[in-house]
Amino acid sequence: MVGPAEAPVVLPDSARFPLGAWDIRVAWPSGPAPAGGFPALFVLDADTMFATAVEAARMQGQRSEVTGVEPTVIVGIGYPGGVEEAYRRRLEDYAPPVDGSGGADLFLDFIEHDLKPSLKQHFPIDDSRAALFGHSLGGLCALYALFTRAASFRSYVAASPSIWWQDQMILPFERRFIAQKIARPTRLMICVGALEQSGAGMSEAMRERVRQADMVRSASSLAERLREEKPDLTTAYVEFADENHGSVVPAAISRGLRFIFEEK
Repeated sequence: MVGPAEAPVVLPDSARFPLGAWDIRVAWPSGPAPAGGFPALFVLDADTMFATAVEAARMQGQRSEVTGVEPTVIVGIGYPGGVEEAYRRRLEDYAPPVDGSGGADLFLDFIEHDLKPSLKQHFPIDDSRAALFGHSLGGLCALYALFTRAASFRSYVAASPSIWWQDQMILPFERRFIAQKIARPTRLMICVGALEQSGAGMSEAMRERVRQADMVRSASSLAERLREEKPDLTTAYVEFADENHGSVVPAAISRGLRFIFEEK
């Protein structure tokens, strides 16, 4: 229990501001920006993942010569009402359009046409080195962004993507994406926790849900198809041992940061 004289913990070199219907958090490196600006990682589900991404980026960015991770601006997209609002609104914002529902196009338009220009007014960001990270339904949103507007980011990290969503409705977008030429070098990392398909320790009903989601096989199969059929896309697949759907997030962020700075 925090006493009345105690101060909350605050992330240094960070800011939070409303923009449109979203709550934006930004954390920037303390040193000077390179000539072209800092790379930027845009993190979905900022209400639960922003601080983890900031600390992972700062820890690795302090030793770039060892980690390969450069000082990076972290941009978190969250909601004014916090986690409670996020659980409700992310179902619309991250879902690709199907049968008249799914607001991913409007959400991604907001990032491209409102958020990015607003950030450029205040932070030295290199758009050519921007990356998008999403987990679960956010991972599905990252895939949808890649499949429909690949030029928006140089790198995409789809952690435990909900490929099962709406009877795998993301797959037609994948097929159209494979048939198109990418305008610039683009990278995708798909990752998943090895335990996401085991159902160990779960109730019978939850084990059945895990079985139907088929997270590990779906993620690995997608990565394999893209490697074979989309040679102009750099695709990596990482399966984290002993991690489940929730515990995989810190590992995915840490590994994703390294991935976005790797050479093609």
